[in-house]
Order: sequence, then C-alpha cells, then structure tokens
Amino acid sequence: MSSGASTGAVAVVVLGVGGGAVSLLAGAVFLVWVDAAARTVLDPQEIPVGVVMSLFGVPAFVAVLHRGRRTA
Repeated sequence: MSSGASTGAVAVVVLGVGGGAVSLLAGAVFLVWVDAAARTVLDPQEIPVGVVMSLFGVPAFVAVLHRGRRTA
C-alpha cells in the first residue's frame, strides 16, 4: 500500500495535478511496468516485484519528502 501512496504523491508533484484518478492511474501503470521489468530482467528467474518497486519507489518518495520540507 505504501508504494501506491508514494506513486500517487509523485504523480501529483511531477504532473502538477491533484485528484485520486491521476494517482490511481499512475500507480496502476507503474505496477504493470515494474511487474514486466521484474519478469524480464533475469529471464529464467523472476525478481520479486517488491524489490523492483522499492528500487524506484524509495528514491522517488525521498524526493517528494525533500521537496515538501523545502516548501513547508
């Protein structure tokens, strides 16, 4: 759940638009993209989706937190 929340926050900050529909769509697209990457990077083996999501999600979430501290 936290990965979806951070994806929504990133979508709102990067795209500059608010609303649940944008966050929902961005989270779904991100999950499908990460799942495809996790299945194809090491072809005979699969990387857990959570590992790949954290590789992208943690830096993005830290960037959102850092940006929020500057404005607050």
